Amino acid sequence: MTNTVENNLLIANHLKLYESISEYIPNLLKQAQLIMLGEPISEENLLILINKVNLTILSHSAPSMMEI
Repeated sequence: MTNTVENNLLIANHLKLYESISEYIPNLLKQAQLIMLGEPISEENLLILINKVNLTILSHSAPSMMEI
């Protein structure tokens, strides 16, 4: 593939990734605010949320890693 095509595919993949994780950002920010205020949070819910973000990132990384 040409560099332009590869770059366009990479950009498209990153945009899909950002779109996928953007649904989790408001909840992550809310959790961060609660932590900063010293409020109690559900550690289990926070870990589940972080794992969802991590799995989303990994699922978007897997296709490009398979090419290597």
